[in-house]
Amino acid sequence: MLPQALPLPDMLLWVAEEDAVVTVALGDQRESLVRKRTVGILDMGGASLQIAYEVPDAGAFSSPQQEEAAKNLLAEFNLGCDVQHTGHMYRVYVNTFLGFGGNFARQRYEDLVLNQTRVHNRLHSQRTGLSPEMPFLDPCLPVGLEDTVARGGQTLYLRGRGDWLACAEQLQPLLAGSNSSQASLVGAYKAPIDFSNSEFYGFSEFFYCTEDVLRLGGRYSAPTFTSAAQPSSPPELAAVKEAPIRTEPL
Repeated sequence: MLPQALPLPDMLLWVAEEDAVVTVALGDQRESLVRKRTVGILDMGGASLQIAYEVPDAGAFSSPQQEEAAKNLLAEFNLGCDVQHTGHMYRVYVNTFLGFGGNFARQRYEDLVLNQTRVHNRLHSQRTGLSPEMPFLDPCLPVGLEDTVARGGQTLYLRGRGDWLACAEQLQPLLAGSNSSQASLVGAYKAPIDFSNSEFYGFSEFFYCTEDVLRLGGRYSAPTFTSAAQPSSPPELAAVKEAPIRTEPL
């Protein structure tokens, strides 16, 4: 049963990944082995963010509205050889969030900074960001890295200050609120996750940012990533500037 609203590419990615895991794990002994735990996926392209993971049981819904939303985000399918192999029946939560891909999220952040800076300059009679000599100090850019934002004939000059905590605070409104596609990471229905017994694989931008830019591919560590995301020396800045830019949306 595949609800029409489900993003097909995300679902196929999860199926392909799980099928590979099952094939490697079971090999020619598939019939005699117990089904292993599955893993979830997180996939960020240029325009959207996707998530897919198995939901072991139906669980309870807090409201009829939540139950209705779940119908469009849950799929059941069989990865067995035929319909009798019910041991390989999977119930999977799949969702996509338009506007939360790497490139689009950055654009939304730049729009936020531009609007906030305009208001600040107007209220305080200042010219922050209007020239290279007086740039807006962007907490989300590495220390010393310069950039510009051009919108409607106006250019905002940015210079990075590499403040991870300030950047996270600045991004909260974008993560919690909805965008033009009415998507919200916080407001959307998400099937319960047992984090003590769950594992997720990160694809696309999740991997590019950790490996291509920070050379931290492999098992994710939040403290290590946080520390590495604040480069201050010239070699580190050069690595960030020269990192490949991924532009393709999913």
